Parts: sequence; structure tokens; C-alpha cells
Amino acid sequence: MQQISENLVPVPDYRRTARRRAFSELPAALHERLALYIGGSITSVRSAGGGFTNGFAAVLTCTGGSEVFAKPGSSGRRRRPPRRP
Repeated sequence: MQQISENLVPVPDYRRTARRRAFSELPAALHERLALYIGGSITSVRSAGGGFTNGFAAVLTCTGGSEVFAKPGSSGRRRRPPRRP
């Protein structure tokens, strides 16, 4: 449900703004690395619905019941913005 601010401009529900990548879209090597990190097979994935990017972000649960928030970054180098004179 959207809220209306005092100046009558709709305010989006930021919990539902991102269209995140699905866990199944991530590379198998990343699945394995995440499972190793949390100490067991991943049994459930709860996607984070909010945000401003389409990158994967979710709470992963493993066989032992432990949970971890996962938001992997890009493996590529980030480009620096040009220097201003």
C-alpha cells in the first residue's frame, strides 16, 4: 500500500521496489561457496524485496538452521569516476 505525503506525492513502498535476481540464476560455484560459508546445504532462500538494484540479496538458511544475509558483489573491477580539474 502506498502512503501519501503531505504534498500529495505518492511515496513508494520501498520494501517492494527491487526486482532481485533469483537464487537459481546465480552460478553453481557461488551456490557451493555460500553453502560452505554457512556450514551446510542451503534449505531455504528468503529474498530481500527492498532496495534499488536488481542484484541478488536474500537470507539463506542451512540444514543446521543457521541463517545468513547474502548480497554478493560483482567480481569485476569498479571503474573510477573521471577526475575533475
